[in-house]
This record gives sequence, structure tokens and C-alpha cells, in this order.
Amino acid sequence: MEIIESVFDLANRFMEDPEYVLINEDGIKETVSKMLKDGPMPFTEKKTYTDFEKHYIILEQLTGGAINYCYWYGTSNIRPLDCSSSKMFKVVEDSAKQYLIQDFHSFFSKIKRELAKQRFPLLEERIKHINEIQDNHYHFVTPLIKKEKSFNELFTMMIELFPGYASDMFLKRASLFFMMLYRIFGWYEEELHQIHIPADYQVPKMLNYFGCLDYSPELKEAITSNQLFPKGSQAECEIRSASIIACQKLCQKTGWNAAEVDGWFWLKRKECNFPFHLTVTTDY
Repeated sequence: MEIIESVFDLANRFMEDPEYVLINEDGIKETVSKMLKDGPMPFTEKKTYTDFEKHYIILEQLTGGAINYCYWYGTSNIRPLDCSSSKMFKVVEDSAKQYLIQDFHSFFSKIKRELAKQRFPLLEERIKHINEIQDNHYHFVTPLIKKEKSFNELFTMMIELFPGYASDMFLKRASLFFMMLYRIFGWYEEELHQIHIPADYQVPKMLNYFGCLDYSPELKEAITSNQLFPKGSQAECEIRSASIIACQKLCQKTGWNAAEVDGWFWLKRKECNFPFHLTVTTDY
């Protein structure tokens, strides 16, 4: 898993001498106790799918994952027509129900029209990333369903065929895509013990809330005052790097895989009213 190991290596290098974020081992220990008390959240559906159904679901997830980023400019209440991840995935699902059985071209065209009509932010980037899926999805989805490639080969193929998935140095949306396959189909459970968590907004917020990450006063003030962090800035990269390393520790100490650790924090995000850091990016 050379590519995945490179993400951990990158995160560790950012955290060699951090300015803004520290990993709190006591907070990790306390959080492990909370997690083990709760137990991992059940994700995998007990259902058998035909190859056609698998193709349909995977293409939905692949397309939605390609454009699952940045729904606002600034604070989370500033959204054109209340754009959100739920609204975006509904556009994908509705387009799939209308067209995917008979017409791939119309499926993708419908999504692009709806995203434009509903004024999703970073529209040009989203259209570009949808076009990447439209042009190359057969080369990826067929070997995925037929189990013709290893996990590492598929991960590598994904970022080669779909540059939008590769644009993030921490490969957030790529790791999340394979976690969704685990949650839906139960695939790659063993491999998900080696993968990094998807480092975005909510997981760092929850790690800080549970005391696993300590933010400097300067960083806390910037987040609380809704300042925008440039993509690739030291502060933004430390937040994401520390999240990846902290969650790796949580995986090791609980015995859970990355999808289970990520899911535990995601499902608890409403318990916390901490603000999260803001970055206008296609990474997350």
C-alpha cells in the first residue's frame, strides 16, 4: 500500500514540529474508553446484490464522491439555495433513478444541469470531475465488481483515471469511497485496518472536542472568528495531519478499522457545537 503509506508519511512530516496542533495522548486514551463502551457502529447491510445493482450503486458513489466538497463560501450558513452534501447526493440519486438503467450520458448530463441550476459552489471544478467519471468509469467499475484487481491496484487506478480524486495530497475522498464500499457491501474490511481516515472538517472538530487534539490559542481564535484557511497552509495541513495520526492511534488501540473510527466521530458530530475550520477547496 505504497500510496496509502505516503499519506501517513506526509502527515507525520507535517507533525514533526507543529505550530498549531498537538496530539493529546491522554485525550486519545479517554476517547478509546468511550469508543469501546459504545462499540463500533454497524454499517454493512445484510443484502445480496446482482452485478448490475453493484454497478449502479458504485457509479452513484463514485460520482457523488467526486464532487463531495465545499458547499459554502465562509461560514456554513452561507449557502446558495442551502446547498449541502445531502442535497448533492440527492441530485445524483434522482438522476440515477431517472436515467442510469438505460442511458449513462443522460445520467451525467442531468447531474451537471441540476448542479448549475442550484448554484453549487466551485461549479466548474465539479463539472470537470464529473466528466472524468463519465469518460473513464467503465475502466474502473468493471474490474472492481469482478474482483480482478487488488485493493492497492484499484486505489492506484482510481487516482490515475480520475485526477480529481488525486488532487488532494491527503486523498480524503479516495479513502472515503472505499469506506463506502465497505459500509454498503462489506468489502475490504482487512484493508481498511491499514488505510487513513478521510481528513476533512468534522473529524478534526470532533477530535478537538474529545480532547484528542489540542489547538493553539491562535488557531482557536482563527476558527472561532470564521477566518478562511488557505488550502495547503501550515495550519490547515497540521489540522488534517494530526487528525490522520490521531485516528491511526485510535484504530490501533480499539482494534477498529478506519471506517468504524471515522463513522463513530461522524455520527457524534451533532453532540458538539464547536465550529470547524473553513477552507475553500475541492479536497473536502
